[in-house]
Amino acid sequence: MKVDALIPARGGSRRLPGKHMLELGGRPLVDWTLAAAREAGIFRRACLSSDDATLRERALVLGLDIFPPRPADLASDDCPSSAVVAHYLDWCRDQGLGEPDWLMLLQPTSPLRGSARVCEAWEMARAQDGEVVSLGPLEKPLAWCRQVREGRARAWAFPEPAPLWRLNGAIYLTRVERFRREGTLLSGDPLALCMEGWESVDVDTLDDLLLARALLESRFGRGGSA
Repeated sequence: MKVDALIPARGGSRRLPGKHMLELGGRPLVDWTLAAAREAGIFRRACLSSDDATLRERALVLGLDIFPPRPADLASDDCPSSAVVAHYLDWCRDQGLGEPDWLMLLQPTSPLRGSARVCEAWEMARAQDGEVVSLGPLEKPLAWCRQVREGRARAWAFPEPAPLWRLNGAIYLTRVERFRREGTLLSGDPLALCMEGWESVDVDTLDDLLLARALLESRFGRGGSA
């Protein structure tokens, strides 16, 4: 079975401008995911999808495969990840490379997801023949939630199954044949790759980046490896 990695990293970001090149542990944020894809050693191809020349250069420096720049219409705030995946698969087909059997989407905003987790997701898919999504623990119980109405914090009654997990955005492992048929990254009930809370940090704001820096330094030292 052939599996490819795709790392989507557009140049624009409204909440944290230039976030993919901001420093984390002595190197750009994007480098952590690029390195995880390379070090996993399981991919037929590992490519960065970006409209930004600087980010594309980083991918080449770290040894990822060459892939054409992402078109402007796929680099907007509201462009879904599924469209970026379809663009990559179309390119593979048009270049005569053939589509992979599986596609793993690795978002660079999850820098503390290391290569071991990447390999774990692939082993789960092979062993159980299912798509995989990564999850992080829900930090607070839903019982703490309140509805604010007319200035009052009102109790909100609902069932709470336990334990609860949330999508953390770190890993999506998709079967390409199913993706082509349905056009969605995941379908049904995918296999759950449960990750620790510290691994699940998702860098979208400055506070997220500061948290990632603190977690990295406290666990591995400033230049450590997740």
